[in-house]
Order: sequence, then C-alpha cells, then structure tokens
Amino acid sequence: MHYILSVLIVACMRVALIFPTTRATAHRRILSIGDLHGDFTQTSGILRRLGLMDEGGAWTGGRDVLIQTGDIADRGHQEHDVYKALFRLQDEAPASGGEVILLLGNHEIMNMQGDYSYASLSNHSSIEGSVAERKESFGPQGWLGEQIRRRSQMVARIGEQYGFSQPVLYVHAGILPAVAEVLDYRNRNGSTDSDAAGQKAADALNAAVRQRLSNKTDAELREDSSMYFAETGPLWTRRFARSSDANLCVELEQRLVPRSACSCRHNHIRSLRRRGACISY
Repeated sequence: MHYILSVLIVACMRVALIFPTTRATAHRRILSIGDLHGDFTQTSGILRRLGLMDEGGAWTGGRDVLIQTGDIADRGHQEHDVYKALFRLQDEAPASGGEVILLLGNHEIMNMQGDYSYASLSNHSSIEGSVAERKESFGPQGWLGEQIRRRSQMVARIGEQYGFSQPVLYVHAGILPAVAEVLDYRNRNGSTDSDAAGQKAADALNAAVRQRLSNKTDAELREDSSMYFAETGPLWTRRFARSSDANLCVELEQRLVPRSACSCRHNHIRSLRRRGACISY
C-alpha cells in the first residue's frame, strides 16, 4: 500500500506541475488521482492533504476538479469505503462549484464481468460478504454496480470550459490511434469545428460505453467483444508503457490534435517512467 501512496502523491504533484495557471485554474485546481485499489486509509489521507475532504468526509475543495482515473476495485480490503467516499464527494462538490469525475478502470469492468481474480477473501468481506454477494453487488441492480454504471465514464475531456486552450483527455489506459479514428466527428454533418468535434467524440464514447453497461449481467458483459472492452481498448491497452514504437505518439497526435485533444493522461501501468508518454503535441 505504500506504493499506492507514493504513486498518488507523485500523480497529484505531477498534475500541478503540468498545467500552468489559466483564467479558470487561477481559482481552481485540476487534480488527477489514479489506481486507489481499495486502500481507504491512504486515499482519505491524500484527499485531506490536498484540501478536498475534511475529517468527516465532506467536500472542502471549493471549485477544484478531481478526476479519479479508475481502478478503485480489487487488491485492497476497503473498496466499499473508497467508493462511498468518492460518491459523497461527487454529490457535494457541485454546491461550491467543484466537480468530481470518476472514470472506469479495467478492474471495475472485470468485477462487472464476474472476474474476481484480484479480489481476496478480505475484499469479498468488504463488498457484501461472499463471492455470490459480490456478484450481486456489482450487478446492474446492485448497490455498487448501479452507481458505477450511472456515475462513471470512459474518458474526461478537460478543455476550454475549464480554461485550457489545449484540451487534455483523461482515460484509464489510453486511446490508441485505431480507436481515435472511429471517433472522428470533424467531417460529420458538415462540421469542421475541431473543438466541438473533440467534445462530441468524448461524449459519444461515454454514451456508447454507458449503453453497453446498462442493465447488462456479468455473462452478457463477458460476451461483449467491442473495442471498448478489448485488450487494445481504452481500459486495457499497455502499448503506451511497453511499446518502443517511436511512431506511436506521431500516430496519436495526427488523430487527437484535429479533435482538439492535445494530450492524453492515463494511469493503467504500474510505472511512472512512461506513463502519459504522449503529452508534447
């Protein structure tokens, strides 16, 4: 769990260093936190140190924007507490002009598909009590499964409305060129507005994934062979961390820049060295 803490602290510091102050961020911070994996002790400590949550669990971030990039499930034994805390912050933040954006990770999808490979017996006790009850909890009508399907999204595009002239696309693992190509909205309906096209692409991706998850059982989700849940999809691809292909960033740039998404942030691989490699467009 010490590893998780160090990654999260570096991730938060990294966001503060990456983005200069703009007319929006002069009065708000854009903070991104990656894989929390059921560690509420470290998660709550980080949120308090960042000034986003008080000792009682209430939102104290004002107009700040928190983006959690998925993988709250599995490994740790305090998953329920982490989800509950973030759901509360997501509900409370808008009252002060803030926002909490929750992204899907591959571990959320795995549990909704009935794959509990990374859930220990202690995990089972933290979410309902047995494998059967865990299955029900992550199901479409379960307390957790219903909220994840309703509250979470695949990507978050932080652009002009947040004060960035060059938008940033947040996603759990990454968007490969082939996926970005499918989401090209620049020339549809005669539109050439790249900023509008970029937001439409992000909205379309989120809507498509939400529709595929809606009311789907674990068996139905296991049979879903779409690009959204594939090994090369936004939740699973490891190419950004493992590939030595120098053309990858060039290929991605050609597809993201016209969509007004200048950079991509992702947190899937357990390595800070190459995470978010394609950022200098």
